[in-house]
Amino acid sequence: MSITTVANNILQVTLNVITYSLLNAAVQAQVVPDATLRNNSIVTSQHQNITITGGTQTGANLFHSFLQFSIKNGENVYFDNAPRVNSIILRVTGRDISNIDGLIRTAGNVNLYLFNPNGIYLGKNAALDIKGSLYLSTAESWKFPHGVKDVDNPSLLHISVPIGVQWGSTGNIQVDANLSAQNLNLRANNITITGNLTSSGDITLEATNKLMINDKATVSVSSQESGASGNLQLVTDNLTIEGGTVSAKTITEGGNVNVYASSLLTLRQNATISTVSIGKGNGANINIEAGFILVNPNGDNDITTNVMQDGGKIKISSNAIFGLEKRRSPTGRSDILVTSPALSNSNINITTLNIDPNRGVTQLPTSIIDVSKQINQTCSNQATTNRFVIVGRGGLPLNTTEALSVNSGWIDWRHIDEVQDNQGDDVSTQHQVVEATAWEVENGAIQLVASHKANWQQMVNGCNG
Repeated sequence: MSITTVANNILQVTLNVITYSLLNAAVQAQVVPDATLRNNSIVTSQHQNITITGGTQTGANLFHSFLQFSIKNGENVYFDNAPRVNSIILRVTGRDISNIDGLIRTAGNVNLYLFNPNGIYLGKNAALDIKGSLYLSTAESWKFPHGVKDVDNPSLLHISVPIGVQWGSTGNIQVDANLSAQNLNLRANNITITGNLTSSGDITLEATNKLMINDKATVSVSSQESGASGNLQLVTDNLTIEGGTVSAKTITEGGNVNVYASSLLTLRQNATISTVSIGKGNGANINIEAGFILVNPNGDNDITTNVMQDGGKIKISSNAIFGLEKRRSPTGRSDILVTSPALSNSNINITTLNIDPNRGVTQLPTSIIDVSKQINQTCSNQATTNRFVIVGRGGLPLNTTEALSVNSGWIDWRHIDEVQDNQGDDVSTQHQVVEATAWEVENGAIQLVASHKANWQQMVNGCNG
C-alpha cells in the first residue's frame, strides 16, 4: 500500500468523524442560546443533563434568550440561578417551536416565563420541578410597566416582570402532559389541552381563536388544607369541552370558574363544568358568558355546583342555550343544577334573548314545510309523465305545416279609416344575377335557365298532396 493511499484513507476517516460529530451535535443541539443580550446564556451539556447559567440579571429578574429551546424525552434542563432571582424569563428568537418532552427544574421559589411566537408543545413526558408559577405564551412581545415592550434593549432590563402580553401571534400551545404549579397561565392563538393542569392558585387559559379541552383532560384548581382556593378563568372565541372536566374546589373563599366564549361554548361527551365548596365562604361560583351555548341533550354534560352553605351561584348569559335544562337533581342527561342541603335552584340565574332552556330542544321536521304557500305542489316528484298540450286560437293551425282552412267566412267589423298615401319616390333596383343550372329550347332559340319548369311544377303539386 502506497503512502498516498494511506493518507487518503486517514483523510476519509477524519472527514467521517467530523461529519458524524457535526450531525450528532445538530441532533443534540436542542437548547441553543443566541447573542442578543448584554450577558448571553451559557448552556452546558453532560449526557442528558443540561445546565443553563449566565443570562442578564437585573434586580430579581433573570433574562435568557435562545435561538432554539426544546427538551427531548429523558433530558433534564436545570436553570442554575442565583438565590436573589424571583423570575426567569425565556424567549425564543428562532423559527422552531419549543418541543418540550423532558424535565424543567429551577433553583428556589422561582417563576418561569417562556415566550415563543412559533408555538409551544408539551408532550406526555414533560414535567415541571418549579416551586413558583409557570407562564407560557406565543405572543410576539410582552408589556412591562411604564409602557415598555420586550427586552431587545438591554437598558430596559431594570424593570419588573411582564404584566401582560401583546396579541397578534399565530403560534399555538398544546399540552399533553400533567403539569402542576403555583399558578398556570397559558396564552396563544389556539390552545389544546389533553393532559391535566392543576394548581392551588389561579389557572388562566386565553386563546384568541379556539380553546379545546379534550380526551378526559382536566383543568382544576383546589385549596390546600384550610386556605382559599384560586380561581379558574377561560377566555376565548370558541370553547369546546369534549369529554373534559373544568373544576374548582375550595374550603373557604375562591374556587370560582369564569368562562368567556364570545362566539360559542360547546359541551360534548360527558363534559363537566363544576365547583365544590366544603366549608364557609362565598366561593364555588360559576359565571359563563357565551355568544351561544350548544350541548348534546342526550349526553351527560353538566354545569353544577355543590356547596355546604354559602356561595355556589350559577350565572349564565348567552344569546341562546340549546340542549341544557335547569333541574333539581341529576338525571343522567345534560343538567344545570345546584346541589346543596340549604340552597335550591334559585341560585341559578340564566339570561338569554328569547330562549327558555326548560323548554328543551324542538325536533325539526324532515319534510319541507311551506309556510307562505309559495311552492307549487303540482310539480312534485310524484307527478306522472310530462305532457305538452297545444290549443289552437283564432283559427290558426296547430302545426305550421298544415294548410289554413276556415269553415266559415271571416267577418271584420272594424271601421276602415281613410289612409293617406305617403309613398316615397320609386327606387330602381337591378335584377339579381342567378347562376344557370339548365337550358331550354323555345322557338328555336337556346335559353339558359336556373331550373326546369317541370321541377318547380312538381314541387307545387307535391305541396298540394
